[in-house]
Amino acid sequence: MLCLSPPSQLRLTQATSFDAILTGGECNVSIALADLGLPTAFITRIPDQERGWSARDYIRKFGVDTSHIVSFEK
Repeated sequence: MLCLSPPSQLRLTQATSFDAILTGGECNVSIALADLGLPTAFITRIPDQERGWSARDYIRKFGVDTSHIVSFEK
């Protein structure tokens, strides 16, 4: 899931641009467990394109094992 957030704590109606933040229950829990030092893996399917790769790379940088993520062609 992707969250669009106004920068600098602006209100939604004041913003002219948005920060894109990868979020979602599974993502948040995986990252939190990895932060606690627990071995964590994420298993899912992502589109074989930049949007999917970006999501995979985002959770990988927090120490979550992404080797079980598979890509599919649209």
